[in-house]
Amino acid sequence: MIYLKTDTELDIIKANGDILGRCHAEVAKNIKPGISTKELDKVAYEFIKDNGGNPSF
Repeated sequence: MIYLKTDTELDIIKANGDILGRCHAEVAKNIKPGISTKELDKVAYEFIKDNGGNPSF
């Protein structure tokens, strides 16, 4: 069965996509030789939390 999204649900999806896109940009700014993926995870985690999200990792 296909469930159509309401306008409210679509707005939430769009807002979350915006946060994710900005998170990717923030992580990309921190990529440099010697940085660990654990440190990049921390950057992403903090960015998502600072923007009202709840990271799933």
